[in-house]
Amino acid sequence: MSGSLHQTHLAGYGSKRVGADRESMRWNPLLTETELGRVKKPSYALPSLGFSYGVRTSARDGGTAEALNGWGPSQEAPRMQTAPRMKRDFVKLNRAAASAGMTNARELHQFSSIHDFKTREKWGRQATRSDTYPPPGMTFGVATRPSTPLWDVLGNKYQREWIDQRYDPRESEVVTSPKVDYNRVYETHSSVLRRFVEPPDPRPPWHMQKFRKVPPQLKTFRSRRAQDASYTAHALDKVGRDGTIGHGVYSTAQS
Repeated sequence: MSGSLHQTHLAGYGSKRVGADRESMRWNPLLTETELGRVKKPSYALPSLGFSYGVRTSARDGGTAEALNGWGPSQEAPRMQTAPRMKRDFVKLNRAAASAGMTNARELHQFSSIHDFKTREKWGRQATRSDTYPPPGMTFGVATRPSTPLWDVLGNKYQREWIDQRYDPRESEVVTSPKVDYNRVYETHSSVLRRFVEPPDPRPPWHMQKFRKVPPQLKTFRSRRAQDASYTAHALDKVGRDGTIGHGVYSTAQS
């Protein structure tokens, strides 16, 4: 290693460094050390103390003195006259190409590169000064909902109206009880069981020989008598029900 290691104290640093004092240690943020208990110093040079930040305004309006003595009338800045925008007129271009006998895309491309038709771009209706003002009598904002009639609520007005409608003879003529059709035959549990034809028992699914006679591991019934009564009721009721084990809805008769 060329040179010898020596300790130097950099200006603006609170600790000593081993090695040479390089200029990059002052502006490189990766080499800038943070002093204990102090804010890390910026790694870029700032202007002098007399420097004014911001944008310099070139307008000279006189300030407060001129405004108090009498503000002069302002003059409108001259408007720039801009030429109307022109765009390519493809309708005239295609009409001229068809008149010249251009039949394919290649010939049309060559014709359009030589000839050019322009037209003024059509703008919408220019807004006048009267359009910028709202119509007379216009109210801005969101409309508020009507206030709650507390007097009618506290006076039970709506209850009295409901009672009067219930006892109104004209309303009673309109609202009639549903008529019962005595000629219609209604389905009952007995009629469904009577017309039901029990399907044949399906073939049991295949099981391994060692799993065919495995006793149940849980006993959820309180007694043997309660278990037999439950299975008997289910065997009688599952005849007219759908499903694999007879827990579905009641099915109709099948022919």
